[in-house]
Amino acid sequence: MLDLKLPKTAFYSILISFSGSLVMFVVNIIFVNILSDNDLGQYTIVRTSIILFPLIIFLGFGNSLIRFHRHSNIFEYNWKKPIIESLLYASILCIPFIVIFNNQYHFSYFQNILLFSSCILLGRLLLSSALLRISEQYVVGIVIKNIWRLVFIFILLSALYLKGSIDITSILIVIILSIFLAIMLALNKEKNIPFGTKKIKYSLILSSGFMFFLLGSSDVFLSQFDKLLIGADLILVGKYNAISILPFVGFNLTASSIGTVLMPYIINNSKSFSYYKKYIIIFCFIIVPASIYLVLNIVGTDLVSIIYRDKYTDIDNLFFYCNILGAIQYLQVLAYFLIGATLSDKSIKIITILNVLIILGTYPLYNLLESGGNLINAVTCFILIWSLRFLISIFFLLRKNVESDKF
Repeated sequence: MLDLKLPKTAFYSILISFSGSLVMFVVNIIFVNILSDNDLGQYTIVRTSIILFPLIIFLGFGNSLIRFHRHSNIFEYNWKKPIIESLLYASILCIPFIVIFNNQYHFSYFQNILLFSSCILLGRLLLSSALLRISEQYVVGIVIKNIWRLVFIFILLSALYLKGSIDITSILIVIILSIFLAIMLALNKEKNIPFGTKKIKYSLILSSGFMFFLLGSSDVFLSQFDKLLIGADLILVGKYNAISILPFVGFNLTASSIGTVLMPYIINNSKSFSYYKKYIIIFCFIIVPASIYLVLNIVGTDLVSIIYRDKYTDIDNLFFYCNILGAIQYLQVLAYFLIGATLSDKSIKIITILNVLIILGTYPLYNLLESGGNLINAVTCFILIWSLRFLISIFFLLRKNVESDKF
């Protein structure tokens, strides 16, 4: 029989992740209502950068630590030196992005320095989270990963109460302060993590998870590419962020929660999963997304009008397309959980290469479809891209050479 008891760690992981996403959802509502259209567009780019760049500039070093520990006890080595090296390399990798952002998204150099300093600090925070999880302090690691968001909304609300308004530079200062305070807590927790005297090279740890970094970074990049492309028009990307966040958060958070619970059971209960998989697939891939889609299709536009106090009008068509895109994202996110649990390294490498090719093809497709600031055409482009990704995922999941024939 399939053990349906939800482990406490999985429950707490879902709860904490949900709380963090809820905080940022509330922050988004606040900013849509108080920021100028231009500042809202810049905040959308800031939010996208904080999701994307900590992984990229650190080259997935946190995941590499976890994978290295699976075959060698990381705590027998002096892991502090490689972490310092990762900070140095991350700082260097930020430089070209600062130049690009200065030209593409109209950030000042001071704002760029604040933004990418935040990404470096957040990346370091994620390393602390990885170390804590490796040391069997899983819940503490998840809390450390998300605590800066709670600090951020507290400082933000305090600043708004005292000042009454806020601009993009002030938002960046609040973000970096929030992450800094979270790091102080993380470093205090790190004092209890053992470390040995053996020397270990940064490159050796990095190589343990580099392929999975490429897969993860290409996946995260594709998930944020829409904002980066539309962000050439800051007013347009602000509107897109405001309208799309309800379906995107609803679908993606649900898929992540289901995947967090489902993937361990696929690995640990492969025979039972095989017996129940038809019912699980019907529930997870059909009933759940269809239910969310129908609810949002009925009440979604009304909710958007209420929470944004009728700031946007004539959004029915745009929300309809964003709802479709959210549903496809749900299917792809859930499919990726299954890929991580079931596919061989060879298949994952092929999927990574295909992701890179999709990234290269997205830009010309976007330019072909999007014209004159037409957001619906832009969303249509991303629907096609995400549909292609999902079809690729399903193709690999259904192939006969799935690892151990688990799916």
